[in-house]
This record gives sequence, C-alpha cells and structure tokens, in this order.
Amino acid sequence: MTDPLSLDDTYPRSRRSALAYGTCVVAVLVAAAVTRFAALESYPTVCHVDELSNTYDGYSIATTGADRAGTQFPILVRGMGPGDYRPALYAYLTAATTSVLGFSIWAGRLPAAIAGVIAVYLVFLVTRRLLGQTTALIAMFFATFSPILIQYARQGHEGTALAPLFAILIVYLLLRALDHRVDADRSRGQLWWLAAAGLAMGLSANVYGTMRLTAPLLGLIAVVLITLQIAWRQRSPKRAIVAVTVFALPAAIAVFPQFYAMLDQPEHFFARAKVVGHNWQSGMQKWSIRLVEGYAAHLDPRGLLFSNGEYAELSVARLSIVALPFLYMGLLVTAWRAIIRRHAGYFLLLAAVLIAIAPAIASKRNLGILRAAGVWSLYPVICAVGAAWLATTARQIWHGLCARNKATDRPVTFDRPALVATACLAVAISATGINTIHRYLAEPTWRHPTWYDSAVYQVQLVRVGSYLAPRHHEYQRVYVDAPGFFGFLYIAAFSGMTPAEYQDTPRDGDATWDGWDRIDRFGKFHFADRSRAESDWSASDRDRTWLFVSADGHTVTFRPEAGAHESIDLALAGSGTAPPDRPHAPISE
Repeated sequence: MTDPLSLDDTYPRSRRSALAYGTCVVAVLVAAAVTRFAALESYPTVCHVDELSNTYDGYSIATTGADRAGTQFPILVRGMGPGDYRPALYAYLTAATTSVLGFSIWAGRLPAAIAGVIAVYLVFLVTRRLLGQTTALIAMFFATFSPILIQYARQGHEGTALAPLFAILIVYLLLRALDHRVDADRSRGQLWWLAAAGLAMGLSANVYGTMRLTAPLLGLIAVVLITLQIAWRQRSPKRAIVAVTVFALPAAIAVFPQFYAMLDQPEHFFARAKVVGHNWQSGMQKWSIRLVEGYAAHLDPRGLLFSNGEYAELSVARLSIVALPFLYMGLLVTAWRAIIRRHAGYFLLLAAVLIAIAPAIASKRNLGILRAAGVWSLYPVICAVGAAWLATTARQIWHGLCARNKATDRPVTFDRPALVATACLAVAISATGINTIHRYLAEPTWRHPTWYDSAVYQVQLVRVGSYLAPRHHEYQRVYVDAPGFFGFLYIAAFSGMTPAEYQDTPRDGDATWDGWDRIDRFGKFHFADRSRAESDWSASDRDRTWLFVSADGHTVTFRPEAGAHESIDLALAGSGTAPPDRPHAPISE
C-alpha cells in the first residue's frame, strides 16, 4: 500500500546507504528505550494512585491468585472504589513483573515502558507501509520524542500505556492484511494477518474502559474494508466471507472475558461509565454540539501542546511544537487521500484517529485526557504524512523551476536538498524533545504540577508509608495525618503489608457519591488528625503503645505510663526547612 507521497525514490538505496539507514533506525529505537526506561522508578515521581492500584493488584495476583479485593483470577479489578472497576489486563502484566522483581514502582511501570518502545517501532512499521522507509524514520523521530508518549510510557496505567500500543498495533495488522500486493488466491498470508488483527482487536477491549467503545468501532471499520478489498476489488465474495470469519473469530474469543463480565457483573462493568459518561438521554442536538466541541478541542493548539489544567499530572506536554504544523497538514492530506482518493490505508488511519478520540467526547468532562490516550500513537504517523506531503510538494516545485531553466543542461536532482531537509527536521524534533526532557527534569512543577499536595502523585503518603515500614509493628495503633486520597492503599503498600494481610484487614469507611472509597480505619491504621489521636488516647485505657505521624514530619508517641512525646523527623518531612529534632517532651493530656 505504498503511496505516491513516498520519498524513497529520492535516495537511491546502495548497500552502504542501507546500512546507514538501519543504523539510524536502531539508534532512534535505542533513544526511545532510554527515554522510557531511564530512572523509571523516579520520573514521574512516585506514585500515581491508579498505577499503585494496578501494581498492588498485580502483586496480589502473583502472590495469592486474587486481586487485593479477594477476587480469584479477576476479569475486572476493583480500583479505588465501587465506581472504579476496570479490566484486569494490566494487573496481570504487573503480576508477571512483580512475581520476578517483587513489589516496586519500577516493576509496576516496566510493562508500560516495554509497551512504549514497541509502540514506537510500530509507528515506524505503519509509516513504512504507507509512505516508505524515509518517511518512516521521520515518524519514528516524532514518536520517540513525543512528550506525551514518553510520559505515558513511564506510568503503570493501562489507559496511558496499553491504549496507544493497541491503537497502533491494530492499524498495522490491518494494513498488512489489506495490502493489495498480497495475492489472495494463492497466499494465506492475508488470513493470518486478519486473524492477528482480530485477536488484537478483541484483546484491546480488555485494556481499559474506553477501549470497549473503540474496539467494536474499529472492528466495524475493519469488516467494511475487508469486504471492499476482497468482495469488490478482488471480486471474491466467498473469500470475503471467509476473511471476515477469520477476523471475527479470534476477536470474539479475545473479547469474551469482557462480554462475560458484562453479563455476570453488569453493575461493575458499567460502574465507571455511569460516573464519567455523558448523559445519553440529553437529546440529539446536545450530542451534536458535544461532538463538534469535542473534536474541535482535540484540534485546538492549546489542547495539543498543553494539558489546559485537565489532569496535568498525567502529561507534562502533549505535542512537540515542531510536530504541530505537520499534524495539521497530515490530517488534511490523510482526509483527502482517504475520502477523495479512496485509499484504504489512509481511510483506516483517519478512522482510527476519529475513533480513538471518541471516548473523550462521550465523557462529560476531561475531553483531552487519557480517555483518548490511544490517539497519541497515531499522531506521529499523521505528522509524517504532513512532512511527506510538504517534501513532495517542494520537490515538484523544484523540478518545475529547474525544468524551466533552459540555461543549464544538468539533470534535475533533488537528492541533496531533500536529504538536508530531512536531517534538519530530525534534528529539530530531537532538539525540542531534549529541551522538553531537560525542563521536565529541572522543574518540579513539570514532574507533578501541584508538587507536594498533588491529589494523585501523593509523595507525602509514600513518605509516610515508607517511614512506617520498619516501625509500625512496634505500635498497636497508628494515626496518619497526610493530605491526599486513598491513604489506606499507600500506607498498606509502602509499609510492607502483604496482599494476604491486606485482604484480611478489617476496615471502616464508606463510599463517596461518585464511587470512591473513603476509609477512616484500615486495621491498626487510623486516618485522622492529631486532636483526634489525643482525644482517643485520653479516652482509652492507655495500656498500649500508639503512634501519630503527619506528612510535615511531626510524630507523637503515646506510651503506657510515659505519656505522649513529640518529635520532628526531617526525612519524613522531606524538607530542609523543618526545625531540628527536639528531645521528647510530654504533651499535656
């Protein structure tokens, strides 16, 4: 399905140039691996509440065969409350890594980093099939230094890690299956690629809630393209039926767990959609307005370059400033070749972009966050289409000018200018990417924009949990006063509580109106302020040893007969501005 926009005829391929090209591909892939694996446990800061949930669930499955809620071999895992059930695929991936490496944020983020590198290579493969090797290398640069793809590959969240991978994987497999160069009458290769595409399509429904919507829509597009390609162009209706069956059967098998969960646990299957989903009964007019607003928001430069305050902690930036003009050009060229030229590859690419954005529009808030994460792995291909169109247009203009110049009889060539332009574009992409990474490393507000009091990268709860790990066994009751949400999970995970202990630990609390757990007591851990701790101590028999700890480093030890003693822990406070340790002094009771 190589397109006339291909630039491969610009550079004659000798053995030497082929070796140089292969070296460039490997070098860019290594750069992609470095940007996704280096200091994985530290950047972004430890740790996002959803990735902690996934990692601890995987650790629980690896050690007990059940998620932390106690469900044996779950299809859906209970995230942060009764309104947050999600497909369990990423939890199983972290089960594999934690079973070997033990519980750690590095182990939890490892599947995401691997998926991120694979996605970069798939961007290369997709673009190579559409536009040839030269443009594929440019697309690889766009993907390698994409700020949002780097950030998404460094978080153990299924929506940010697996959604982009499956989006580009499905497009690649369908491109291979629909390649017109396959002789369908003599080769079974097309059927194998269709089976693989169907399997990927079905598995994608097990990734994240949004993929339950995008998977069937992509499947419908695939069936339409298969029918047109085989039944109409190849004039073989019988083979078209076989091809659709070969595609649909693996898809049905792979999607069956989610279908079973929908029938067996409908209250869990639809729990998150009920909370975040837009009102389907709002009327056609409101839905039409929502549709236009949603797609416009995804084309807004502010939305493409920045996070606009919407879940900023999930991305430092979205698109490279260098990529922005190429994205707009690429979208126009892709739409032109898909609709006017009826090119199946471009139609598939355009449909995949529109479908990947759709879940964000169906959400009543947060149009541009990870609910549309799958689209970001498709944008490098679109940018490469824009770059290829610009290059071929410039080449045609150059050839026209040279042809009109009758003063010279030299043969018209565009090799050297095109090579220089391609190299300059690669350097510009790399430079802006490196600058983004440098700013990210240098500025704390990029690592987690609300810094210490972040609601999702809850550094303070990680510190408290780590502080309690070697100490909490000495106390019969521990009071924790730290800002944030779901402190019980942070304290359990970072204090060294095993999944078996977690499952058996009694707890007191309730759920908020939007389906989040709110736990006041988790075993010996009580989540309350200092006055509550002192009040409970005064009302108790004072025959046990208690501990109060807060995120700013204050600790109070309550001991029988000895009373209460206060101290400051600098390591716990995480700041050099805290006062030095004070000797234990009684607190008035």
